Amino acid sequence: RGQGIEGGISADLLSIMRSADIFMVNNEFPYTTGGAPTAGKKFTFRADPKYASWLFDMGADLVSLANNHAYDYGEVSLTDTLDTLEAIGMPYVGAGRNLDEAVKPVSFIANGKKITFVSGLLSLMSLASSIPDIPRSLISRNA
Repeated sequence: RGQGIEGGISADLLSIMRSADIFMVNNEFPYTTGGAPTAGKKFTFRADPKYASWLFDMGADLVSLANNHAYDYGEVSLTDTLDTLEAIGMPYVGAGRNLDEAVKPVSFIANGKKITFVSGLLSLMSLASSIPDIPRSLISRNA
């Protein structure tokens, strides 16, 4: 505690992350202090928005929000996350206040080439409904 991002990630790994032409992070938690854990969910995560600047400290250029934890503390956790990332100027993909925002791509120029990112999530529950032979034992409602 109290050591910033350097207290949780090795110097060697930070060097690699910071030297990447483009570094995208899967943000596996919302930035919020509000909301209540989603009912019936076994694991819920969140981080205080004051730590969002650590994304820059680790060298991140872009955040993906398309994962199973973006809504862990309800709608407020998602909107707080969007507000937090926008406030610090961190681009994100894979979520939004509406479908247009959620599917909006983000582009970068690296080494003279344009690279465009989108992000999405296919849940096992939706996969199971589209593929009837998937073993139900592989599906977790509490992920």
